[in-house]
Amino acid sequence: MRYKITPETTEKEVNARKCFQLPGSKEDVVKIQSVFPSPHGFKFIREEYYRGRYCAVWQNVTRWAQKKNVYTLWVTNSSCGVAPVHYEMRGYNSLLGSHYDKYEITYTDFDNSFPSSIFDLPVNGELGWAPPILPVVLGLMASPPCSPETKKCGDLPGSAVEHRVLVNPMEDLVGRHQPWAHEVFHHYRRRLGRWYGSARELEHRQSV
Repeated sequence: MRYKITPETTEKEVNARKCFQLPGSKEDVVKIQSVFPSPHGFKFIREEYYRGRYCAVWQNVTRWAQKKNVYTLWVTNSSCGVAPVHYEMRGYNSLLGSHYDKYEITYTDFDNSFPSSIFDLPVNGELGWAPPILPVVLGLMASPPCSPETKKCGDLPGSAVEHRVLVNPMEDLVGRHQPWAHEVFHHYRRRLGRWYGSARELEHRQSV
């Protein structure tokens, strides 16, 4: 199950805290959206200072289609345990999905622990709400428990074809699949009977 907690303004209420849900399926499994690489394949190579912090450096070198990919991760020891500091990708962006290039991610705010209440679903209709700052380790919440006192999360408003984009817009930017926004574009293109003179124009239209 995907959950989206966001303020909603309607004709009857302003900035009311609401919870919406979008179920997954066998064909569309809900997965955590991570900002950390899997440690599989990484080997320790050295210790060094990175931006004033003493770090252990781990590296994973792979080859795909005759192209070399070098992934380097800097981690440090903190009072709460090991914490990531910086991640560099030279080659295919295996973490967020993209073309061959150099990518860098700096982790500026990391916490190894968080309260279990972070997974509590809200009561729909709370006023005066500001979005919480969630620990980066959570990514996309998947199936948190519903307490008896909590109203069930409602369905997302609008057309069902738009729900996948509405529930998690960032998925289109960092996912490894055809953007869901493109599917919405083609849905309305067919519905409105819009046709374009060339594949190039079609590609341009769906990207603007």
